Amino acid sequence: MHRVSCDQCGGKKLSYIEKTLMFKCENCGASFRDPEWSKEIQDRSTIKTSLGSKKPVVINTGDGNVSITFVGQSHLPKVGLYLGIIASTITIARFTLPYIIPLFNEDVEFVNELSRGFFAWPWFLSIMAVALIVSIALLVYKNKKQKKKQPVDVPSIENAKEKSGRKVFIVAVVGLALILPLTLALPLINRGAPPPARATAPAGMVRVGGGTKMIGGRNVTLSTFNMARHLVMQGEWYDLMGTRPSHFTGTNWRSLPVEGVSWFDAIEFANAKSHRASLTPAYTISGTQANRTVTWNRGANGYRLPTEAEWEFAARGGMVCRGNYEFSGSNTVGTVAWYMGNSGGGTQPVGMLRPNALGIYDMSGNVWEWVWDPVRATSGSNRVLRGGSWVSTSANARSADRNGTAPSNRNRNIGFRLVRP
Repeated sequence: MHRVSCDQCGGKKLSYIEKTLMFKCENCGASFRDPEWSKEIQDRSTIKTSLGSKKPVVINTGDGNVSITFVGQSHLPKVGLYLGIIASTITIARFTLPYIIPLFNEDVEFVNELSRGFFAWPWFLSIMAVALIVSIALLVYKNKKQKKKQPVDVPSIENAKEKSGRKVFIVAVVGLALILPLTLALPLINRGAPPPARATAPAGMVRVGGGTKMIGGRNVTLSTFNMARHLVMQGEWYDLMGTRPSHFTGTNWRSLPVEGVSWFDAIEFANAKSHRASLTPAYTISGTQANRTVTWNRGANGYRLPTEAEWEFAARGGMVCRGNYEFSGSNTVGTVAWYMGNSGGGTQPVGMLRPNALGIYDMSGNVWEWVWDPVRATSGSNRVLRGGSWVSTSANARSADRNGTAPSNRNRNIGFRLVRP
């Protein structure tokens, strides 16, 4: 304990100014440095170095009696803040990388791996929740510890302990401001996030995770479904139906996409494939050959044609690919599509060009694909065709392009692929 009084008026009600190592008289406002006191703590850098994480704290009783004690500084608030910054960085990366990477590299397999691994929804939510809980726990612990060590009489001006308490409060507010809103917003953000690790898809198919995606100028929400990795091939058709309806042949005919089949032919093939796999057929066909009616049994687990929304959702990479490519998997038509500029005047074996982000081939070009939907929802029987073909222009190969024809039409540039729940 050391007794200090004002040099000017002799007042004993003093405040210690930590930054200048001086005292301030609250009576006359004079500031001064006491020689003996200054000698004790004048080299504050040496004190800090020798004491490690401890700092000098002045305790002033207000009657001129002052003493110095050394209080350990906890780094726990900083840890909480750092955790908040790390969690914020991870969140930003989680929801921006799928948009940024395709700008520089059309190969989005890296994003796919992140989506199925560290950035998968369960892992990501767990990491963020733990970071939030630990940050709050550290800040609460520090505040409680700070209150226990608070001196009884601390000057109201420039006191180190009071400033330390304010710093803890500021760190707590900043840390929670960074991490709490982000964590609470995760369920909303995740509506447009890459899907969690995929369940096993049936052989030859890709599991397309459901979600909400902008298609045709509106948000479309779909449930998870499985889509064939390849167009139905002539070999598949022959093995199941026993016929060869296609125009194009050759030694590799089995791997060429089947064409020359109508929408009704595709419906019959889907039911036949369901029967062979002991699944419930998706379609009921009634009426005469000239006036057939097809009913979709939506609760069935068998094979079927994709809806138009499902087709475009998958063509655009589902929730895995965040880039808005012009064609399915690329902005360069020749890397993903057989069209009039590179097809050589006919269909090509499936899977020869690059797939899209989901690993699905030939969704642009090769052959037009039948889908379930009518061209007009309210009238007419024509059915929608998507994807373009070997004889189409590059504009027809765009994921957004749409065409249609009569369901009984058989053409050498029309084929299909199947989906199932």
